[in-house]
Amino acid sequence: MNIPLLPPNPTGDLPYRLLLVEDSHPMQRRLGAVLAQLPAVELVGVTDTAGGAMSMIRSELPHLVVLDLRLSEGTGFDVLRRLRHMHLATKVFVLSNLAQEAIKEECLAEGATACFDKALEFEEFFTTLQTILRRPAVGAEGTR
Repeated sequence: MNIPLLPPNPTGDLPYRLLLVEDSHPMQRRLGAVLAQLPAVELVGVTDTAGGAMSMIRSELPHLVVLDLRLSEGTGFDVLRRLRHMHLATKVFVLSNLAQEAIKEECLAEGATACFDKALEFEEFFTTLQTILRRPAVGAEGTR
């Protein structure tokens, strides 16, 4: 992966807290390593289950969640539905091999910020993520 890194946040704001929810352990390692290297990101956790995701979301209040739809236990849709009812300002980027147009529309309807096909739109995912990282972080609870 040749992903350009962002410079540190010039405003001095805290980094974005990011949670990675991915069932594939090789992908967890690769994607987690790349995300952890972004200067504007603090990787606060990695999990492969819907229950683990919800537990970490409650405890860590991440600004960003990178979410696969296929999980070891539960689904990404379970996470989206539960998160929607929590009324947090958390942005959710679905990154999945199941990202056909109808599924993307369903993800967006369930509250995802954006949805990307892992195989075809990986670069677009990082471009969109880096656009978000250039903005000052807002607390997951909706405050700065």
